[in-house]
Amino acid sequence: MMGFSEGEIIELTGVIAAVRSFGSERKYFVNSGDATFSFRTRDNLAAGDVIRLEGIFESLADFGIAARKVTVLAAKDADDAYNTVERKIAQNAGLKGGMLSENPASAALRGGMEAVARKILAAKGLNRFVMLRFHGDADGIAGALALRSVLRFRAYQQNSAIYSPREAVNDIGNLRHENRPLMILLDFGTNAESMDGLKLLRAAGIETVAIDHHPLHAAVKPFIGMLLSPWLVEGLEEPSKYSAGYLAAEIANMCGAENADAYAYAGIACAGDKSDVMRSGETEKKAALVLDYLAAHASFGNSLDFYGDVLKNGELFDSLWQQGSDRIKEAVENVLPRVKKSEKNGIIIYVIPLDGIVVKGEFPNRSKVTTAIFENFSTDSPMMALGYGKGTVIARCNSAFVAKGAGLSEIIKRVSSDMKDFVVAGGGHAKAAAMKVQEGYEKSVVERLIGEL
Repeated sequence: MMGFSEGEIIELTGVIAAVRSFGSERKYFVNSGDATFSFRTRDNLAAGDVIRLEGIFESLADFGIAARKVTVLAAKDADDAYNTVERKIAQNAGLKGGMLSENPASAALRGGMEAVARKILAAKGLNRFVMLRFHGDADGIAGALALRSVLRFRAYQQNSAIYSPREAVNDIGNLRHENRPLMILLDFGTNAESMDGLKLLRAAGIETVAIDHHPLHAAVKPFIGMLLSPWLVEGLEEPSKYSAGYLAAEIANMCGAENADAYAYAGIACAGDKSDVMRSGETEKKAALVLDYLAAHASFGNSLDFYGDVLKNGELFDSLWQQGSDRIKEAVENVLPRVKKSEKNGIIIYVIPLDGIVVKGEFPNRSKVTTAIFENFSTDSPMMALGYGKGTVIARCNSAFVAKGAGLSEIIKRVSSDMKDFVVAGGGHAKAAAMKVQEGYEKSVVERLIGEL
C-alpha cells in the first residue's frame, strides 16, 4: 500500500473524516487525499480537524496506524493543508463518462459540471457537512433528489426565488458549529435580490455552490465560490431551458448515480419546466405534477426524503396526480370565461384575472393556472399570456414571441425600471417570468407590459 509495510514509521497530514467510539478510546479515520488511514487515541478530536499524524503502520486491513504523536494544525497551516487534501481527492475522483443529453449547454458547461461533481465527491470523501436549499417546484426537487442519490446532506425547501438575509442568518446560525460546512443553492439565488444573503454567507466563511438556470446577475459572482449556470455561456439560445434540475442530474450522473435514476430525475426536471432538453414521457410529466402539488402543501423544512418516497408509492402517487389534475382542470374552467383576448403588432395576447379563483397557499397557484391557460390557447403564432392577481403578475410566451424580439425577462426588466414605485421585484426566463407589484396596481403593470410590445 503506497510503499508502506507493517512496522514502518509513517508521517502524514490529513483531515479527520469520521470518528468512532471504542471504550475509553476513539477510532479516527483520516483522509490524506491519497487514502484513508485509521488510528486510535484518547485525544478529543473532531471531524474536519486537520492533523499531522506520526506513528507506525501496523495494519493493511484498515490502513491502521499506531499513533505516537497527533498534532492539530491551526489557522493558515490548517487551511492550506485542507485545501491540498481536498484538491487531491477531487483530482483522484473517477467521474463516469457520457452525458445524459448532448446539447450546446452540456458541451459548453461540461468542465463546470465536472468541477462541481469533484467538489461533491471530495465533500463525500471528507464526510463534510453539506446543507442544500432547493427551490420548491418539480425542477428543484428533482435536482435535489438526483444529488441525494450520490451525497447525503441536510435539505431545506426554498419557496422563494430570492435568498434573503433572513434565510442566510438562519443558515449561518445552523452552521456555526459545523467544521468547514458547504452550502449548495439549487434552482434559485443568482439574482440581484439574493445579493445581501450571499454576502452574509461569504462574510461568515461558508463556501457556496450555486446551480441555477434563472437569468444571472453578474454582480453575484464574487460571492459564490462555485457557480454553474447556462447564462455563463455566451451566445447560448434560450439558456433558461437548461433547467437546474437537469444540470444537477448531469452532475449526479458524473458522480456515479444509477443511469436510470439520473435519467428519470432529469426528465422530471425538464417536464416541470416545460423544457425540451430531455425527453419527458407521461411518467415524467405526471411525476412533475405530483411534486408541484406536494410542494404547494409542504410547510415543513426537510421534505426531500418524503418526496422521494411518494414517487415510489404507486397508489399514493396516482391519487396525488389525480387530485392535482382535477384541481388544475377546475381552475381553468373557472378562469376561462374571464380571459380577455387581444392582438398587438402580430402578437396574440391573453389577459387572465386570477383574483377570486386562485387561493394563496393552495394548488394550483397563480403561476400554474397562467401556464395552464397559456397551454390551452397554444399556437404557433407569437403569443403571450398575462395572469394577474393580488400583488402578482405572471407572464408566459412561446418561441415565436421570443423570435420577434426580446424575451419576457428583458421586457420585465424595462418595466420594473420604469415603474419603480409600483414594481417590488421582477424576473424570470425568456418565456416565463413574474413580477411582484404593489397591490392595486396589477392591471396597470399588465397594461404597461402590453405597451412594451
